[in-house]
Amino acid sequence: MNPNNKITIALYSHVEFYPPTLNAIHYLAQQYSEVHIVCSNVLNTTWQYPSNVYVHVVGKHHHIRVFMVKSLLYKAIHFLKYTIKLASFTNKHTTILVCDYIPLLSIRIVSVFKKLKFLWYHNHDVTELGVNRKYSIGWFAEHNEPKMFSKIDLFTLPANERKQYFPMEDLKGRYVWVPNYPSKLLYGNLINHDDIYNNELVLIYQGSIAAGHGLETIISLLRHSIHNTTLKLILKGFILDTYKATLQLIIDEHNVQDKVTFVGVTPYQDVPLYTIKAHIGIAIHAGTNRMNSTLGTASNKIYEYAACGLPVLYYSNEHYDAHLKKYEWAIGVQETAISISNAISHIILNYKTLHLGAKASFESSLNFEHNFNTVLSVLK
Repeated sequence: MNPNNKITIALYSHVEFYPPTLNAIHYLAQQYSEVHIVCSNVLNTTWQYPSNVYVHVVGKHHHIRVFMVKSLLYKAIHFLKYTIKLASFTNKHTTILVCDYIPLLSIRIVSVFKKLKFLWYHNHDVTELGVNRKYSIGWFAEHNEPKMFSKIDLFTLPANERKQYFPMEDLKGRYVWVPNYPSKLLYGNLINHDDIYNNELVLIYQGSIAAGHGLETIISLLRHSIHNTTLKLILKGFILDTYKATLQLIIDEHNVQDKVTFVGVTPYQDVPLYTIKAHIGIAIHAGTNRMNSTLGTASNKIYEYAACGLPVLYYSNEHYDAHLKKYEWAIGVQETAISISNAISHIILNYKTLHLGAKASFESSLNFEHNFNTVLSVLK
């Protein structure tokens, strides 16, 4: 391997908040002599990286939620420190992978002083226009993003539907679709539960816990049994105190306190340990903004559930149906009690078939490795 064949990966948050990029790192480490990751110091981590991967954190440690409410001046100083750190790992011999639009602004600044070898831009979560405060770092980054497309050698997205939000006609290089499927490195050797459920069915929602995912309706169904099967619910991820209080009122109203478990944010390597304890994955996204309405191949959780053999409840509309209706284990629903209860009934009656079908889909095509080879061929 050429010792000068290096890649620098720029994320403004922390790499472990982005499973697709974390998956990519393990394969990029096989292609490059050194992989340098530059990110903010917003997560304590125990992830085991390959020996040639180096994580460089910027700034004093703060939890990500604490950092987000810091002053404009604090964030401006942090951005400057971040850009300087990123510049130290950027030169004309180094491939640069930039994730999302704030590090892209840093690279714009760095490129004034240093020539870039190969610029790869991956956008995890497409941004709504106008959400950034005027003259904030995000505001400048939002306006810079389209101007960079004439410099980008490789552009990747987890959903083809998001291309409409970018100036593709200005793209210098090539576009590649990289769906957010889980990696066999983490999900390929799981010891799953049996394909029976012993009259107790556990539903799980993992991700940011908020309205628009059918959770209120699902909680109201927990007081009932379906086909002599009791239901329980695991809610795993970050939740605002105000929304948790709203759910708690519904839990108390239906007297299902013993059937709902809240689990906070955990390291990514621990996520499947919770998923495999469940039997149905909740992936209902009823939101209509750019991100939520384009999650058919960009939602990590849909395919992480499948990798663990869980049938999935998804929000049935034209977009999600186009991607998921072809899979027997993916059941389209609306946010109504009758729709969700009918779906659960169907899953109970066909559980073994759906369980095995989900696992088979992951192993055959819905895995990170199956789709990342195209990217590697462009980088060679």
